[in-house]
Amino acid sequence: MNFLFRLIFSIWATPFAAFWTLFVAGMYVFVAIFYRPVPWMDFCQRFHGKVLLPLIGVRVEVHGADEIAEDETAIVMSNHRSLLDIPVLTANVPRIRFVAKRELGRIPIFGWALLRSEHVLIDRKDRQSAITALQKMATVFGKGRNLMVFAEGTRASTEKLLPLKKGGFHLALDTGLKIRPVSIEGTQHLLKKGSFLIAPGKVVVTIHPVIEVEGKSRKELGELRAKTRASILSGLPSAQALEDPPKTSAAPSSEPSAPSQEPTPSERGA
Repeated sequence: MNFLFRLIFSIWATPFAAFWTLFVAGMYVFVAIFYRPVPWMDFCQRFHGKVLLPLIGVRVEVHGADEIAEDETAIVMSNHRSLLDIPVLTANVPRIRFVAKRELGRIPIFGWALLRSEHVLIDRKDRQSAITALQKMATVFGKGRNLMVFAEGTRASTEKLLPLKKGGFHLALDTGLKIRPVSIEGTQHLLKKGSFLIAPGKVVVTIHPVIEVEGKSRKELGELRAKTRASILSGLPSAQALEDPPKTSAAPSSEPSAPSQEPTPSERGA
């Protein structure tokens, strides 16, 4: 999609996205002063995404929505390529709670909403305090909440799926919460990392079957990471094409090599 079209479209879409986000956050904060139960938070999140995405031209196709049970509590792990991933997830994954950096809490209105919600704000520079906060939230959620972790730890600047960070897997092993892999394909074309130019288009969300962690030990963390990454990767055709080919070592041949023969004069063209 050419730059000029994206620029013209963004003159409408970017200010509207910012306004709508602040409006819904302000609505949540105002009502939460008097009425703060969980359904109000879930409504605001879903309402924000369901209204925002169509009005900025984002069409979302969801596969596997019936995988999620009504009272499910899981650690949702997905890839992360764009700021659009957040409204895409809140609109389509029920009862979701994000793990976000503490600095977001300083943003007027939006940050206030985060601080009064069940989202988890952590200091990424203090690993131990972050782990403690996550463990505490995982235990108080009970049934019916899904803790969202962007498994790569940051937004990817290319379509390649980055290595998955260990933090979410340690949390899963500590709490026994199952892992719910999710793939988001397409947001990287609509709003790239480091850009405010939005383009309309299609996003495909694939919700994969859960990966059970109950009974597993720290020794199996690597296996859990590999299994989760493979599941997320299966819903990302663009990332699959960028995967490094598997390393194979050539086995030594048991057949003796044939002796080299000098070409005949006729073979040399003489």
